[in-house]
Formats: sequence, C-alpha cells, structure tokens
Amino acid sequence: MSVDRLISILSLVVTTLLTCFVGYLTYLTLRFTTKPRLRISLRHLDEQRVYKAGEVAKLRFYIENIGYWYGQPAATNVRLYVNFEPAFEPIGLGFGSQMEIAEENVRRGKGGSKFLRAKGIHLFSSEPGEEVEATVRMPSEAGRYRCWLSAFSDQGDCGVHEFDISVARLSGETAESSKSVPQSA
Repeated sequence: MSVDRLISILSLVVTTLLTCFVGYLTYLTLRFTTKPRLRISLRHLDEQRVYKAGEVAKLRFYIENIGYWYGQPAATNVRLYVNFEPAFEPIGLGFGSQMEIAEENVRRGKGGSKFLRAKGIHLFSSEPGEEVEATVRMPSEAGRYRCWLSAFSDQGDCGVHEFDISVARLSGETAESSKSVPQSA
C-alpha cells in the first residue's frame, strides 16, 4: 500500500469522526437551548360550535407542552393572555387543577380588545396539560369573531394562538331577550 493511499484513508476517517463529533455537539446545543412549544386548543363543551348571540358561555382551552423531537424543556411560570374582540364581554377566567384559581380583572388591550390573564402555570412535556376556562358574554350581533391567546414563559415566548368563534342569532329572538341571564333560585 502506498503512502498516498494511506494518507487518503486516514484523512477520510478523521474527517468522518470530526463530522460526527460536530453533529453531536450541534444536537446537544439544540437540546439545551430549545424553548418550550405549547399547543393550545379550544375544547367545545357539549360539542357546541356556534354560540347564541348575547349568551354567557364558557370557552375551555387546553394547553399542553409538546416539545420537539430533540428536546422537551419545561414551560415554567406560563403567563397566558386570553384576548377577545371589543364586542365580547369577558366575565372571568378559571384555571388550576380544580379550576380553583379565578381571575376577574378584565383589562383593555391593543385595538380596544379585552383580555384576562392566567399566571403561574407550569407545563411539562410528559404530563397532562392544563385547562383554562373563560366565561364570556357573546356579542349581541351574529357573526364570526376572533379570540387569541398569547403565551409567555420564563424560557421565552410561546406564541400566539388564534381561534374563530361563530355567533348566531336564533330566529324570532330580539336583542333584549338574548341578553337575559336566567336567575338561579
């Protein structure tokens, strides 16, 4: 075997080993610098997809930490801002394992939107997610309205998740009768 051939084979082996090592270092960098990835879905109670104009309804959102294939960091101290268009009247927000934490401080946001904030949520990728339940009075006019949730954790931004909410007026119903809330005895 010639010296040139030996040098070529040795060079190929060293290059392959260095490439594998750099790939491993890249994987470790991805794994330890990744931010949480949350999936937020709107769970319809009783399969209700269209809400009545003016009714008080509960919108239940399910938040889970799904992570990535290369890393699944925890999302700690998640702050979730539940935003509604100005036509909505948010009433309150419940969260926690038994919905025992309540937030009723409705604030104004950008463009006249109204929002409620849930804070202190911790999500781990191997555990079930958290449910957040917003109680809101639907707009008095029928149409398609937007709701969006902005999520932030101690690890960074977790994205904005948008939902369309359909509101319909029942036939023969007036605006005043759709706003009435049943009194409990």
